[in-house]
Amino acid sequence: MISEPRYRQLYDDILMTGSRRFMVTSCQDGRLARYGVIFELEDLHEISEDTQDRVKYVGVHSARGRARIVALENPQVWHDQSTYLTAAVE
Repeated sequence: MISEPRYRQLYDDILMTGSRRFMVTSCQDGRLARYGVIFELEDLHEISEDTQDRVKYVGVHSARGRARIVALENPQVWHDQSTYLTAAVE
């Protein structure tokens, strides 16, 4: 279930760009892991009307591989809970 504003934005961006892949990595002691898992969105349902906008989407994903973070594209948002980090990966 996707309810946090920053993840709502992520999925809105995924839908707008047509890219169905995104990477998830971990953060420990304030440090971002160098590698992450690539997920592909297989199915997405908008359910905001059914949940009085508490939850916007329910999605189905599959892991497709892993990638290495080369550089953060927006490091200035590291502490900003209203958006998500983007990165160049390989």
